[in-house]
Amino acid sequence: MLDSLWGRLLDAVANKLPPTMVDQWVRPCRLLAVEGDHLKIGAPNTFSRDWLIQHHLQTLHQAAQTVIGGHPRLTIIVHEAVAEPTPADAPPPPAAARGGGGSTEGLNPRYTFDTFVVGSSNQFAQAACVIVKHANPCGVAVAATPLDAYEGAYRTDPTSAYGGVIAFNRELDAATATAVLERQFVEVLAAPAVHAAAARVLAGKPDVRVLLLAQRPRVAGAEVELRSVSGGLLAQSRDLAGLPAGELTVPTRRKPTSAEFADLRFAWAVCKFVKSNAIVFARAGATIGVGAGQMSRVYSTRLAAMKATDEELAVAGSVMASDAFLPFRDNLDVAAGYGIRAVIQPGGSKRDAEVIAAADQHDMAMVFTGIRHFRH
Repeated sequence: MLDSLWGRLLDAVANKLPPTMVDQWVRPCRLLAVEGDHLKIGAPNTFSRDWLIQHHLQTLHQAAQTVIGGHPRLTIIVHEAVAEPTPADAPPPPAAARGGGGSTEGLNPRYTFDTFVVGSSNQFAQAACVIVKHANPCGVAVAATPLDAYEGAYRTDPTSAYGGVIAFNRELDAATATAVLERQFVEVLAAPAVHAAAARVLAGKPDVRVLLLAQRPRVAGAEVELRSVSGGLLAQSRDLAGLPAGELTVPTRRKPTSAEFADLRFAWAVCKFVKSNAIVFARAGATIGVGAGQMSRVYSTRLAAMKATDEELAVAGSVMASDAFLPFRDNLDVAAGYGIRAVIQPGGSKRDAEVIAAADQHDMAMVFTGIRHFRH
């Protein structure tokens, strides 16, 4: 009876979601029980459970109402409780498709996917790598190959990279997988695909989780994020804003060079995924310092510089991104002292004139985006 009811629910969901999304997120689940007003659904793993709850619970509820009939108190509960059924003689899954044991330091499934977007083709055309620790990118780089991108991302903050999540926007190849495993401890590797040779490399590390993340079409409701608050949920729009060149303004006397402008766009894309107050230093398509989550924006700037100094990465000549406007000139004065040459920020402060004057005084270029990230 449960299988029959689940089949009818799948048919109803298929009328509301794209087939690829149904196949990836809903079909691997199972209906475990119907107990009064409660439908208990089992998801194959924690990541699938959290994704289903965050993005498709309303669709499941609507489908259940259609199949079962009007039921005002119907509740759907999603558990991590079921694995895909496999034949008894089936071989064990490859390393690229399974999760291992061990701790989960630095891993939060919701943020793992969000921060992977930093390295997706939605953000960068080149091969990109992002290393995530405790929901913040600690190193990001773009390059000609995934291996070169990993080298650039790792260089930013090798200490914080330990035990983190590493994501790519290209197929994970054997050379990159080998470099990662030989250099550091990693909890999760994420990529759109894993080459067969890389899967063989990963087979020797069963505790490394590998997430296959394909591009997914945007559907209605995907632009909303949910955050739990006492007594309910907070729904907020997802930060999907791009950076159209025609909407940028340069209020300073000095204009950014083409190389600086490319790095400013890169730093702004990374800054989107850094907890506020967020400051990102970048040069040549790689982060050189990330200041995340400080109560003072000036301290985020100092933290980014400290990270760069600890890794002997020269700040002089690099660019800086700020996720929200600079309310005072102090950030510019501090950044100039480290050798920052160009800044990108939303603008819109009551003291913009003071901040612009400071940038001109230090012969810095500054770009206003007109939008802010402000991730919390």
